[in-house]
Amino acid sequence: MSQRNHNTRSTAQSTQSSTRNTSSVKRSTRNASQASKTNTKNTSPTSQRTQQNDDDEYMTQSQATQSKDLTAEEENQLVGSVIRYLLAVDRTKHVIQRPQLVKNVFGTYNKHYRKIMTIVKATLTQVFGFNLVEFETGKYILTNAITMNPPHLSCPESEKPCRILLILVLAHIFMLDGICKEGLFLLAFCVIIIRDLKLTIIPADGFKTQMFGDVHKIITVEFVKQQYLKMPKIGSSDPPAYEFHWGVRAEEEVSKRHLLEFVSKMYNDRPIKSWPKQFNALNESECQSIESEDDN
Repeated sequence: MSQRNHNTRSTAQSTQSSTRNTSSVKRSTRNASQASKTNTKNTSPTSQRTQQNDDDEYMTQSQATQSKDLTAEEENQLVGSVIRYLLAVDRTKHVIQRPQLVKNVFGTYNKHYRKIMTIVKATLTQVFGFNLVEFETGKYILTNAITMNPPHLSCPESEKPCRILLILVLAHIFMLDGICKEGLFLLAFCVIIIRDLKLTIIPADGFKTQMFGDVHKIITVEFVKQQYLKMPKIGSSDPPAYEFHWGVRAEEEVSKRHLLEFVSKMYNDRPIKSWPKQFNALNESECQSIESEDDN
């Protein structure tokens, strides 16, 4: 009996020791896990940045490995495709943006964008008589590189009404030192006399005419989209008020000298120097144009 009791106590002590060892192992495992989490939390941002840099470097190297220079044939084809696209889109005279070009023309050749656009710009001027004008970074318009004289008649017959209206609008703004509020601007076009032709631009009962169509829409929507006009909002009035300025296309395409000469004809050939502000503005514009040509 004494021997059995001794064996029983030994077995119990062994079991308790094993249990203590197991608990110790569990505690050690929990401590190790917590330490691991703490280390991960402390080093995570740096580790992530390092991993991101490694990934970026790998992608850059991968792209560089996969990319190649264009052959002469591929370059010519890409230049031709870009020119055809620009000429097609320019029929509306709306702004052409870089994302459009990348999506519809360049595709996987996007890395050659600047080189191709430089060639396109030179070709458009030398071969087609257009200037490719970039403004606000990545926005383009095509402007006529050929001088129009007289400006309101150098266009197809079907476009003459809108061209005449445009020249009248630009002339009115120019003679008001480049800025005109919308309300005063539209009132100024009730009746305009050009030589022996009387043009009713905006009749008393509305903005639509047989010759020009919806004058208000053409001026405030179409000419603005075509970048002939800018129409910034003034203040925070309700209803909103706007003013008109020359747009980038007008600055690039319309000669202030020809415009002032056109106005002179409307005033029985009054000398253009008799408008000193406008005369100085056209001289400044011509000097800037010469400097720009020299830079190119």
